[in-house]
Amino acid sequence: MKPIVPGMLKLAGLTFLLIPLALKGYPQTKPAARLPAPWSDAEVVWHLADGTDATGKHPRLKPQGEGVKTGVPMADDERAASRKRGGDGTVATFDGSSWLALESAPGEKPFPGPEALTVFARVKATKTGGLFHTNLFSLVIHESGLAVAILGVADAEGAMYREIPLSPLTLNAWHDVAVRYRAGFLDFVVDGQLLNHISVPGKPRAILTGPTVLGGWRIDNPPVSSFPKPVIAFLFQRLFTGSMDHAAVWNRALSDAELARVSGVSALTGPGPVTDAQRCLADYHAFFTASRQKDTVACQRLGLSMRQFMARDPKRPTYHLTAPMDAILDPAGAFYYKGQYHVFSYRNLVSLLACNPLAHYVSDDLIHWKDRPIALWPDSDLDVNGIWLANLFFDDQQRLSTLYTALGKDGKYGVLARSYNDLLSFTDKQAVMTGMVHHDGHTWKDGNTWYSLTTRQHWGERPGDLGDAIILLSSPDLVNWTERGTIFDARKHPAPRSDQQRQGFTEYPYLLPFGDKHVLITGTRPVQYWVGRFDKEKPAFIPDDPTGKLLDYLNPFHCFNPSAIDHKGPGGTERRIIQAMHLYTSGQVDGIPWYGAHVLPRILTREGDRLRQEPVPEVEALRGRHEQRKNRLVQPGATNLLAGIEGDALEIIAEFDPGTATRFGLKVRTAEGGQGGTKVFYDVTEDQFGAMDNLKIPAPYPELGQGPAYLKKGQRVRMRLFLDRSMLEVFVNGQTGSGIFNNDVKGMGLDLFSEGGAATLISLDVWELKPAWPLTN
Repeated sequence: MKPIVPGMLKLAGLTFLLIPLALKGYPQTKPAARLPAPWSDAEVVWHLADGTDATGKHPRLKPQGEGVKTGVPMADDERAASRKRGGDGTVATFDGSSWLALESAPGEKPFPGPEALTVFARVKATKTGGLFHTNLFSLVIHESGLAVAILGVADAEGAMYREIPLSPLTLNAWHDVAVRYRAGFLDFVVDGQLLNHISVPGKPRAILTGPTVLGGWRIDNPPVSSFPKPVIAFLFQRLFTGSMDHAAVWNRALSDAELARVSGVSALTGPGPVTDAQRCLADYHAFFTASRQKDTVACQRLGLSMRQFMARDPKRPTYHLTAPMDAILDPAGAFYYKGQYHVFSYRNLVSLLACNPLAHYVSDDLIHWKDRPIALWPDSDLDVNGIWLANLFFDDQQRLSTLYTALGKDGKYGVLARSYNDLLSFTDKQAVMTGMVHHDGHTWKDGNTWYSLTTRQHWGERPGDLGDAIILLSSPDLVNWTERGTIFDARKHPAPRSDQQRQGFTEYPYLLPFGDKHVLITGTRPVQYWVGRFDKEKPAFIPDDPTGKLLDYLNPFHCFNPSAIDHKGPGGTERRIIQAMHLYTSGQVDGIPWYGAHVLPRILTREGDRLRQEPVPEVEALRGRHEQRKNRLVQPGATNLLAGIEGDALEIIAEFDPGTATRFGLKVRTAEGGQGGTKVFYDVTEDQFGAMDNLKIPAPYPELGQGPAYLKKGQRVRMRLFLDRSMLEVFVNGQTGSGIFNNDVKGMGLDLFSEGGAATLISLDVWELKPAWPLTN
């Protein structure tokens, strides 16, 4: 067969799983019934009347929870189709809370990886979720409907789980699904049609241990046993809702004719014409290979190609940093080096924070970003379960180094690694923080001593209002670390609106020097900071005011990184750049998903008892067509004051005289006639700025939506806004808010409003902003 370009088909239900198991060494359960070919030489054939293996080689699958039922009779019109394909007319049903499991045989070693393998299953999915999991291979239906394989692979540099997106699927119908692996290629067959033929460099290898799961993807016993069970499930589990008829595994590659027979068709068919979506997925697969080969030119080209396809989603930002496809999350390892800005972030589809690598983006100006090869892989025993926040620094020998939180086979710890190729990759991994807490670390040197800041999470179990503790560690050499003690305690929220607020949860702490003060910023919900004094001998951070201030007044989960420092301020002075994530923007194109974005990089300074943030001036390079208005009186109830100005990728600078108004500002993304939209306001009475209406705020924290502007009574108010499709950023007197428009917001208009009296628009400047990438071919 000639290689077939990956195909794509909208499916109605799904059915398959590659079960790369070591299905050997089990005691015989009962004599096997004589099975017809090709079932006769299968390693296992599960009928789901009771989970028995029809070959008699392996134990019965055991229900894990009350939400899975075996032996459910099929409807009359479905039973014949089941028996035609080797089923018995009964199914197992799953409600998304439970699964079936096959425990490993005593003393069994991990499966080393077959040279050839076929897996078949018949499935009807009613919701997305994991279908099957083994220590070698899993299959998951992503929330977008995209089927994603997760395969353990090994090459010369290590072994890891690789996510392999296949084809989009729809739900609520039976499908025959097969996976065939042979000679370095993975074939995905659905209902007798070959949809994907994907090159998989390296050798398949089982990496972790644990039971085989039917009806879910889950990592057994991840190294976060202290986490609450719901958090572990969110991070390391995706369960199935629907019905399964039967499943089978062969330790060989079935022929096309055999695959057709078990799929109930006369012959396999190939994919249809190649679509743009298929090309995007092919680029994604090629990006993995180019990353392992450290091919920067290929990664930049492939990343841009994916971005050009994903730009078809009208919600996807055009000048904020996103992943080419899949996800961008926490800004890790923000760093300025040799005239370029670097930032790293988690990148995965299904397991966003499990078995994840760190993608790498680089820019000359903090605005135009290029995709680099993935820099840090979970390809060792130290980090195979995932890589969490990392930060960069030069060690005592001036080597580029990183210290990151690693989820390994044996625990969760701090790992030190180094780069010898200008941040292209990291090697020499060494677990240096073991037997002590490590959850996100800000590392720096003061005198002859290295320090690292991390968090000890208590999940709400401390007495009174005490939440998580921020811990100081020290070392003379980056290898031998000592816990110095708690420098600050987060507090439980007095009126919590989420589990994190109830627990006093925090993570990713940073302690930054600003003149004669230090500023502690930490990832409470929402993110808070304190200005105060740091005593490294005690050790302790003593805030000037125990009440924290917010870093962002719209974003409930504003994961940030303030580590990049350049000397591009006035007269060559130092600038500290803060980068941050917005999790709640997402979308898809033809079933291919994207998640998250980074807000515009901001210059971070201290002004007395508060921080100021302003967008980097480099963003002005994106300015295009310009509109200007001056001296407009804004009366209560007036509309259409800015007719003719519209857009969803804009920079807006507006200056107001409050006049007699009690509240005034701009309306953005309004529909025809000035209807709807989002108000960006200044409240004169409360000295508050904010945004309201048609914004997506998943966590209803009362602190969000408005914040102090620190303006004097009667002072003119200058608002600076950035619109980027689904994203909104607001700056007023150095205070900020970054929000996401609701999905149904489609208006492009701009207007003014005033309440309680008249305000005057002194000046308005609006620029269309060009994309940060060439998004058209």
